[in-house]
Amino acid sequence: MEMNEVRAKEIRIDNLEALKIIADPFRTQIVEILLLEPLTVKQVADKLGLAPSKLYYHVNQLEKHGFIEIVETRMVANLQEKIYQACGGNIHIAADLLNFRTPDGKENINQVLLSVLDTTREDILRSMQARTFELE
Repeated sequence: MEMNEVRAKEIRIDNLEALKIIADPFRTQIVEILLLEPLTVKQVADKLGLAPSKLYYHVNQLEKHGFIEIVETRMVANLQEKIYQACGGNIHIAADLLNFRTPDGKENINQVLLSVLDTTREDILRSMQARTFELE
Protein backbone atom coordinates (compact mmCIF):
# COMPACT_ATOMS: atom_id res chain seq x y z
CA MET A 1 0.00 0.00 0.00
CA GLU A 2 1.40 3.36 -1.01
CA MET A 3 1.68 6.19 1.51
CA ASN A 4 -0.62 8.37 -0.62
CA GLU A 5 -3.29 5.66 -0.52
CA VAL A 6 -3.14 5.63 3.28
CA ARG A 7 -3.41 9.41 3.52
CA ALA A 8 -6.38 9.43 1.16
CA LYS A 9 -8.40 7.20 3.50
CA GLU A 10 -10.65 8.86 6.03
CA ILE A 11 -11.28 7.56 9.52
CA ARG A 12 -14.72 8.34 10.91
CA ILE A 13 -15.06 8.69 14.67
CA ASP A 14 -18.60 8.17 15.85
CA ASN A 15 -18.14 7.13 19.48
CA LEU A 16 -16.64 8.74 22.55
CA GLU A 17 -14.22 5.91 23.33
CA ALA A 18 -12.48 6.21 19.93
CA LEU A 19 -12.35 10.00 20.30
CA LYS A 20 -10.64 9.68 23.68
CA ILE A 21 -8.12 7.24 22.18
CA ILE A 22 -7.04 9.64 19.43
CA ALA A 23 -7.29 12.74 21.64
CA ASP A 24 -4.27 11.51 23.58
CA PRO A 25 -1.25 13.44 22.20
CA PHE A 26 1.05 10.45 22.68
CA ARG A 27 -1.20 8.20 20.59
CA THR A 28 -1.56 10.90 17.96
CA GLN A 29 2.23 11.02 17.75
CA ILE A 30 2.33 7.25 17.17
CA VAL A 31 -0.22 7.58 14.35
CA GLU A 32 1.76 10.44 12.79
CA ILE A 33 4.93 8.32 12.79
CA LEU A 34 3.05 5.41 11.21
CA LEU A 35 1.66 7.69 8.50
CA LEU A 36 5.18 8.11 7.16
CA GLU A 37 6.09 4.43 6.91
CA PRO A 38 5.14 1.00 8.23
CA LEU A 39 7.11 0.16 11.39
CA THR A 40 7.29 -2.32 14.25
CA VAL A 41 6.56 -1.26 17.82
CA LYS A 42 10.30 -1.36 18.51
CA GLN A 43 11.01 0.96 15.59
CA VAL A 44 8.34 3.42 16.73
CA ALA A 45 9.75 3.25 20.27
CA ASP A 46 13.24 4.02 18.93
CA LYS A 47 11.91 7.09 17.11
CA LEU A 48 10.25 8.27 20.34
CA GLY A 49 13.26 7.43 22.51
CA LEU A 50 11.22 5.03 24.66
CA ALA A 51 11.23 1.37 25.58
CA PRO A 52 8.86 -0.71 23.42
CA SER A 53 7.08 -1.90 26.57
CA LYS A 54 5.75 1.67 27.02
CA LEU A 55 3.98 1.49 23.64
CA TYR A 56 2.22 -1.88 23.46
CA TYR A 57 -0.92 -0.79 25.33
CA HIS A 58 -1.27 2.35 23.18
CA VAL A 59 -0.62 0.47 19.93
CA ASN A 60 -3.25 -2.12 20.89
CA GLN A 61 -5.80 0.63 21.61
CA LEU A 62 -5.04 2.36 18.30
CA GLU A 63 -5.41 -0.92 16.42
CA LYS A 64 -8.61 -1.86 18.26
CA HIS A 65 -10.23 1.45 17.26
CA GLY A 66 -9.08 1.35 13.64
CA PHE A 67 -6.45 4.09 13.65
CA ILE A 68 -3.60 1.73 12.75
CA GLU A 69 -3.46 -1.74 11.25
CA ILE A 70 -1.06 -4.63 10.86
CA VAL A 71 0.28 -4.63 7.32
CA GLU A 72 2.80 -7.45 7.68
CA THR A 73 3.93 -10.09 10.14
CA ARG A 74 7.25 -11.92 10.16
CA MET A 75 9.09 -14.36 12.35
CA VAL A 76 12.18 -13.00 14.11
CA ALA A 77 14.05 -15.34 16.48
CA ASN A 78 10.95 -17.51 17.05
CA LEU A 79 8.81 -14.45 17.81
CA GLN A 80 6.12 -13.02 15.59
CA GLU A 81 6.89 -9.39 14.75
CA LYS A 82 4.04 -7.14 13.59
CA ILE A 83 4.48 -4.20 11.29
CA TYR A 84 1.90 -1.42 11.65
CA GLN A 85 0.78 1.46 9.46
CA ALA A 86 -1.70 4.26 10.04
CA CYS A 87 -5.09 3.62 8.46
CA GLY A 88 -5.67 7.17 7.32
CA GLY A 89 -4.46 10.71 7.52
CA ASN A 90 -7.88 12.34 7.59
CA ILE A 91 -9.99 11.95 10.69
CA HIS A 92 -13.63 12.98 10.62
CA ILE A 93 -15.55 13.33 13.89
CA ALA A 94 -19.29 12.76 13.65
CA ALA A 95 -21.08 16.10 14.11
CA ASP A 96 -23.51 14.77 16.70
CA LEU A 97 -20.68 13.43 18.88
CA LEU A 98 -19.56 16.92 19.99
CA ASN A 99 -22.70 19.01 19.84
CA PHE A 100 -23.23 21.79 22.38
CA ARG A 101 -26.98 21.74 21.71
CA THR A 102 -27.61 18.27 23.16
CA PRO A 103 -27.00 17.00 26.69
CA ASP A 104 -25.09 13.99 25.32
CA GLY A 105 -22.94 16.22 23.13
CA LYS A 106 -22.11 18.51 26.04
CA GLU A 107 -21.20 15.52 28.20
CA ASN A 108 -19.00 14.11 25.42
CA ILE A 109 -17.16 17.43 25.12
CA ASN A 110 -16.69 17.47 28.89
CA GLN A 111 -15.34 13.89 28.87
CA VAL A 112 -12.88 14.58 26.05
CA LEU A 113 -11.62 17.74 27.75
CA LEU A 114 -11.16 15.87 31.04
CA SER A 115 -9.26 13.12 29.25
CA VAL A 116 -6.95 15.57 27.48
CA LEU A 117 -6.36 17.57 30.67
CA ASP A 118 -5.57 14.39 32.63
CA THR A 119 -3.07 13.32 29.99
CA THR A 120 -1.48 16.77 29.99
CA ARG A 121 -1.24 16.75 33.79
CA GLU A 122 0.43 13.32 33.73
CA ASP A 123 2.91 14.49 31.07
CA ILE A 124 3.82 17.58 33.10
CA LEU A 125 4.30 15.52 36.28
CA ARG A 126 6.51 13.00 34.43
CA SER A 127 8.57 15.85 33.02
CA MET A 128 8.97 17.44 36.46
CA GLN A 129 10.00 14.10 37.97
CA ALA A 130 12.55 13.53 35.22
CA ARG A 131 14.04 17.00 35.75
CA THR A 132 14.18 16.49 39.51
CA PHE A 133 15.96 13.18 38.95
CA GLU A 134 18.48 14.86 36.60
CA LEU A 135 19.18 17.62 39.14
CA GLU A 136 19.83 15.13 41.92
